[in-house]
Amino acid sequence: LKGQWGFSMKDIINIQGISTNRTIKYALCIWVIMFIIASIVVGYGFGDWTKYIIIWLFSIAITWFSVTKLKVNNIKLAITTGIIFVIAGLVLDLLISVRFTGTAIFSSFDYWVSYGLILLSTIFYGTLKKS
Repeated sequence: LKGQWGFSMKDIINIQGISTNRTIKYALCIWVIMFIIASIVVGYGFGDWTKYIIIWLFSIAITWFSVTKLKVNNIKLAITTGIIFVIAGLVLDLLISVRFTGTAIFSSFDYWVSYGLILLSTIFYGTLKKS
């Protein structure tokens, strides 16, 4: 049954060319790795900009590796994959990270820059590999 906008939820979940389950698994892996890296960087007490650069470089590298393994090969797939990565990360932060940091995590600019870099690096990869 189609919704009022001409598509159903099944159309959103079943995006041609994307393995939703596999993409979510990679999103979970990205989040776990970044959680560990952020914990280590914060634990060692690096200066602010050193900490930001380390986290940002890792977020780009891990995302790039993930989209390579997912074979993202066009801009539509890249945008969808990037959005899935960001939404999964935000949900996990709401469920897990908030327990350790409180809601203050959502007010730091480096947090949002990291998610922006994940989305932008996914889209950039998709534009390079467009079919």
